[in-house]
This record gives sequence, structure tokens and C-alpha cells, in this order.
Amino acid sequence: MECHELIRRCLYHITNTFLSRPSFHKHAITIPGLRFGGQDRVPRIISVSTLSALSGQGTPRRFVVCGDNPLAYRLVNELVTRFGAEVTVILPHRDRNQGPLMRQLPGVRLVQAAQPDTAALRAAGVADAEALALVDQDDVGNIHAALRAHELNPELRMVIRMFNTSLGFRIRTLFADCAVLSDS
Repeated sequence: MECHELIRRCLYHITNTFLSRPSFHKHAITIPGLRFGGQDRVPRIISVSTLSALSGQGTPRRFVVCGDNPLAYRLVNELVTRFGAEVTVILPHRDRNQGPLMRQLPGVRLVQAAQPDTAALRAAGVADAEALALVDQDDVGNIHAALRAHELNPELRMVIRMFNTSLGFRIRTLFADCAVLSDS
């Protein structure tokens, strides 16, 4: 899969959490005739968080990204520039690889940790985050991080990058709200 397509799919899964998480629909209202981007699709229901985002009010959406590669940088860049989100990135070194570039992005906070262990996930705010993207190039490390994050926030939306697709599809069933993406 092309990197651009992987970014697009990752953004779709991470930012559209309000469509799949029932906790958001508890506080939803119906707005007849509301249109998105001039399209003829008229949603039957829209969450309050989405309404706030559409009107430019409310608090920014909060995401956590684990990874220090070009995919992680592009994902973080899109989340902050296109969606105005607050993003916390867990990476091994602030001053190597993509760290210096990510540090320059507005609304980005870096948490330095050798691995996304429980302490790093807590420091990144996974317990209060809307979604977590695990985009490191380490299938086993991503699985361990997903399990740790699930312990901190069982309702957390997760996007996991996996190279072993058969393992990835089985891992997806362990979590209530999880998408597994592969670029192979």
C-alpha cells in the first residue's frame, strides 16, 4: 500500500471515532437538513462533539501517536494542521529522527520513552485521549502498547500498524474499537 493511502486510512479511522463509539451517541441531537461540504448526504444524527468541531467551538480533540518515523510525522502533521487537534507523541528520542520536526508543530507535546510502556502512556494522557495510533515498525511492540493502553482506557479507539496482517486481524478482535492497517 502506498504511504499516502496508509496516511489517509489512518486519519479516517482515528478522526471518525464519533461515528463508531456509542458513548458519543448518548449526547447526540438530530439536525434536519444539515449538509457536509455541500454534499447531498444528510446525516440523521450528529454528536455534540462533532457539532462543536463544525462550529469551531469547544475543546480540541486529543490524540496520542506512538512512533518515530515518516508515517508518524505525517499523521501528526495532518492531525494538528487539518483537524486542529492536540497530539502527544511517544518517541524514543526528542532530538533524533522525526523528533525535531514534530517538536516544531503547534499543539504537539513529546513524551520521550524507550518504549510505550504504562508510564509513558500515562504521561501521554491515554486515559483521557480520544484515540491512539500505534504506527511504529514493530508488530510485537505495537501489540504490547495496545494491551497496556487498553488497561488504562478500555473505550479508547486504536489504530494499529501491523506488517503481519493475519496476526493483525486476530489482534483486532481483542479490542472493542480497533482498526489494524498494513502497508504490505
